[in-house]
Amino acid sequence: MWSALIVEGQGPSPRANHGAVLTKNGNIVFFGGYTDAMTYSNEIFVLDTVNLRWSKPILNGIPPTPRESFSISLVRGQIWSFF
Repeated sequence: MWSALIVEGQGPSPRANHGAVLTKNGNIVFFGGYTDAMTYSNEIFVLDTVNLRWSKPILNGIPPTPRESFSISLVRGQIWSFF
């Protein structure tokens, strides 16, 4: 049976063609996609599936360019994206 969950925090805006991967600790990491504002995104959001909480991590370095329609995988504990 399906039911709606109450999730805390601000999650991503509606989007299509994004990437998502489930980590070993039960988080789902979402990257990129084509947003409801009709733009490409390079945002990263994390859904903590244990505590039902969204977060948007602050990352260091140069982020990837905004994109859609790509692959994302968990490889030996690291998230890899293939364009």
